[in-house]
Amino acid sequence: RYEGILYTINTAESTIALQSVKCCGTEGRKVPEIPPSSEIYDFIIFRGQDIKDLTVLETADPTLSAAAVAQALSAQLHNDDLSRKMIENHP
Repeated sequence: RYEGILYTINTAESTIALQSVKCCGTEGRKVPEIPPSSEIYDFIIFRGQDIKDLTVLETADPTLSAAAVAQALSAQLHNDDLSRKMIENHP
């Protein structure tokens, strides 16, 4: 699992870029276990086809709920290319 600040969504290439990204590891989801990292990456670009789940933890706009933003982002990525089964990238 990765956590970061949404930087951009490129609908033409079906990618999401996050900034100030940390890797939380596999958190018990896979064997062998990948531990969390203390390194903070400046930017990581994720391909939509590699994203299994997308969760918005908080938004900059208090009038928007995190769930509504996550749903809109997932829909935007999913609608760009239905054949890719897009929608947080787990190591």
